[in-house]
Amino acid sequence: MATTAQKKEAQKYVGLLSVLAVVNSLDDPGSSAATSLVAGISKIHTGLKTIDSVISFALEKTVEGTNGHLVWLGLRNRVRQHRQAAKLQSGMATHRQKRKLISSLLLHYTPRRLSILIENSPPRDEPTHFLTPRIVFLERRPVVAKRGAALVERDFDFSGYYTVPPDESVIFVDPKTCRIELAVLRGIALGAPESNLLYRFIRKLIQVACDERRNVRPTHNGTMVQIGWNAGPRHARIFGLAKSYTKKIDGETAIDHDLDAIAALNLTWNFAKSFLPEELIGEVTRDVEESGLPKMATWNVPEGLLTQNYSSLIHADLSHARFTISWTAAHEPDPAAMVSSQPTRARTRQSKAVPTVHNPQLPHGGNFVDLSLKVLVQQATGTLLAHCPEYLHGTTELAGIHACGITIPFTLRVKQQFDELVAKGTHVMHEE
Repeated sequence: MATTAQKKEAQKYVGLLSVLAVVNSLDDPGSSAATSLVAGISKIHTGLKTIDSVISFALEKTVEGTNGHLVWLGLRNRVRQHRQAAKLQSGMATHRQKRKLISSLLLHYTPRRLSILIENSPPRDEPTHFLTPRIVFLERRPVVAKRGAALVERDFDFSGYYTVPPDESVIFVDPKTCRIELAVLRGIALGAPESNLLYRFIRKLIQVACDERRNVRPTHNGTMVQIGWNAGPRHARIFGLAKSYTKKIDGETAIDHDLDAIAALNLTWNFAKSFLPEELIGEVTRDVEESGLPKMATWNVPEGLLTQNYSSLIHADLSHARFTISWTAAHEPDPAAMVSSQPTRARTRQSKAVPTVHNPQLPHGGNFVDLSLKVLVQQATGTLLAHCPEYLHGTTELAGIHACGITIPFTLRVKQQFDELVAKGTHVMHEE
């Protein structure tokens, strides 16, 4: 810590005409001249080790309105302008741009209580919105289904199912307990000035991730990759961050791609916190906080999945939270699969949506099915979905559709491995 004498000497130094002449010529905080300036004053005052701390000290110690004060004030403004220009050039958003994006995507909204949503629920003949979803009371029923079976739309009997059209936002509520069982919100982040760029970015990062990382469901149709904390393969007993790259890429590129994936997961989580009913997201948030699991970033979640052209078989998941949350980034006709005049076509890794047999009803599939609730959710770009993973569910096989999305699963096995390590006294670093 600098002494009083050192501070006085530093005060004289920042007012020297020779120093002010150097300051007048600076604008780049990373230039060699700026580095030399900081090095010179830090020899006198050891607490001043950055250009920002030097500027703050100089503005505090020079008299407002004097030439010396104006010179240092000018440097502060030039440094700010330089950094803002560098952000724009690199594609990094400024604080104002971030606030504008938050407002444009309606992320400043707070969750509404189910009672308010019920009161404002549109009648069946009126359109819905993700802020005013339709409330449907529906009770779960016993179901007989084979786990691990594929859901093929042309073969499966959907009679008696509630079909949610691609433009309908619906929340399904148990009539006896008044607990939410399934939430389907449409049009998330669509219609904003930044929507096209945002969705293009999300789709690209999912495509890159599915190309570079290990497919954790290699026997299923499509690709699923994992980010964040995981418990390794089922036969192992480990806990750590997923190391899933299968391609050789340099460390800096890997970090950039990891940060992109974390940003996408964080955006999904923020959509959930803004638009899902208060009771639902409140319950999930409590489950996550009580789990004690380390996060990938501040206010983020522990793990996530990125999927492309993926169809899940009939299954149920063990989760430490009551809901699994997903956001559909794309669900649209796949041009590669539309040339279907041939009776058969070979599947490729790039387009697992290509059908193996001729189907005159192309395109279809990729729709979510809750078997005990008897609900078929016709998928669409911009769908935010929260379902109860403990009940049998799956997605219908894709035919002529390109689909990709992000899922937050809250895997029970990850929590169990973490709890086991904590019980043994192992320290696990929290990424906060």
